[in-house]
This record gives sequence, C-alpha cells and structure tokens, in this order.
Amino acid sequence: MAEPKRPDTPRSAPTSLQGRLSTQLPTHRTPLPPLTPTVRPGTRPTEAVSAQAVGALPNLVIIGAMKCGTTSLHEYLGYHPSISMSRRKEMNFFVHHQNWSKGLGWYRAHFPEAKQVVGEASPNYTRYPVFSGVPERMHMVVPNAKLIFCVRDPIERMVSHYLHAYSLGRENRTLEAAFRQRDNNPYLLCSRYMYQLEQYLPFYDPAQIKLVILEELYKNPLETLRDIFYFVGVDPSYEDSRFERASAKTPSASTRRRSPLKSWMVKNNVQGFYWTERHLPWLFGKPVPIPKLSSDLHEGLAEQLGADVAALRRCSGLDLTTWSF
Repeated sequence: MAEPKRPDTPRSAPTSLQGRLSTQLPTHRTPLPPLTPTVRPGTRPTEAVSAQAVGALPNLVIIGAMKCGTTSLHEYLGYHPSISMSRRKEMNFFVHHQNWSKGLGWYRAHFPEAKQVVGEASPNYTRYPVFSGVPERMHMVVPNAKLIFCVRDPIERMVSHYLHAYSLGRENRTLEAAFRQRDNNPYLLCSRYMYQLEQYLPFYDPAQIKLVILEELYKNPLETLRDIFYFVGVDPSYEDSRFERASAKTPSASTRRRSPLKSWMVKNNVQGFYWTERHLPWLFGKPVPIPKLSSDLHEGLAEQLGADVAALRRCSGLDLTTWSF
C-alpha cells in the first residue's frame, strides 16, 4: 500500500517526540505493525492468554491525559474509514487491578474489526503512580503501537478534573483545599505531563509518541486531525463534517451536576448517568458552578508545575504559548 501523502502545510510546531529534543518530523515513517500480539518469552498478562483469542490487537493507544479531549479524539478517529476505535472507551486493560486479570482474549474481543488502524483510549494509562506498571504491561502486548498523549493547560486541566470528581461525588473538599494538598496530589500528578511521559520512554521510542494539544484540536480540528492521520499512517486528506462538532458523548463542564442520585449511580456502577445528565439533567439538580482559582493559588500551582512544563517544551519543541504560564 502506498504511503499516505504528507500534509501540504507542515505544522509550525510539530508535536512528535522524534529524537526527544528534535522538532523535525521524520522523513520516513515505519509502517504500523501487524495486528498480532508480541509478548516477551516467559511473560503474559494472565493464564487466560490464548493464541486462539478472537479479535485484533490495537496498534494505536490514546494514553491520556484525563480531561484533555480523549473522548472527542476517540470519537473523531473512529469516523475515518481506515480506523476502528474500540466501541467501549477506557478499556483500562493495562491497569493491573482493573481489567488486566481478564486476559488477552477479553481485550482482543473488543476489537472485532481489523482495519488498518485499530485503537483505544484510556486516560488512566497516564495516572502514575496511582496506577503503576502500565507502560511495561502495554509494551509486553503491543510494543510497536503508536501512542497519542493529549495535553492542555495544566491548571485548567486540574480544574476540569476537580469538577469531574466533585460532580460524581468522589470529591467533597473545596477546590482550594483539594489543590493545596501537598503529598501525592492526584490533580497535580495528572498535570505533570513530562513526568507521565517519562514512564513510557524506557519502553517506547519517542518517534512512536505524539502529543496532541487540546487547544489546537478545538481551534483547528481539521489541521490537527490531518497531522494525527499522517502520524498513524492513514489518508490525511480525509474530512468529515463531524470533525468540527463538539463531542456529545460527555456533558460539558458548564453543565455538570451533583446529586445523591448521581452519586448512587456512580457508586453502584449503574450505567447511563452521562446520558441522563445530557438528556434529563433536571434529575440531577442544578449545574455545579465552575470554581475560580485565587491568584495566589494559581501562582503556587504554576510554580509547582513550572519545571515539568519547561521539560515538556524542551522535549517537544513546542512553545505552548496558549497556556496560562
């Protein structure tokens, strides 16, 4: 098959990690791997791993970050005729205490359609150290996969993360109290993007990893998606009118609600609370106001995240000027 034509207009700030510190896109790309498992001798997910398991294995994984547009990107990629994304988002297969024990057969069964690119998206894959060992498990099963890491302004991501947790009833503290937690702050750790990427670099070549900036995806969806399509090896000229629409699969931050009913549904793993929030929002009460950060808290967070953002800029060659610090 002929290699896809490179986009006519190269990005001024390419988001490939090729060469770690290089800002040049590779002139030649290695084709995506065949959809067969590669597991090191003596290692396997569980005793349930079987060579007769039905289904493909992904050669594309969106590894995060949480609240950085992974749901939208999962949806957009699935519209491309050469890409098949898992029907179920957030497989969490490589998270040890979630679905790893279900075995490779369970995982492969979620990819029945073996198109040129088969992918999944699980933001929990970049929540180290809350979920550790993910890159190593992933490399055991899909060592040649291309990885996409979505990022956004780190502090804005923290606010969205907090609002998500608060609306689900998993967070009861005020935003200020939650963000001022000093040790193992989950909101802060998820926004340390370079720290999360560093967990993957011992296992995946930087050329296999692409950064996607949420602000760019929303501002220039067609250009950003062309760049992604080229990276994964499919026709970058494909366009779809749905690329310019916001995903309707999850409610926007401004419409998130919190109620005892919603918390009960989440706690008991009752499906459909997102659908209810979109279509029957009155059942969950009034929208939760988006909290505002005080200037001193913003400055404190910027100071704590500054070194990580600087490292990400050096590694990717991006200036990230749309971010707040």
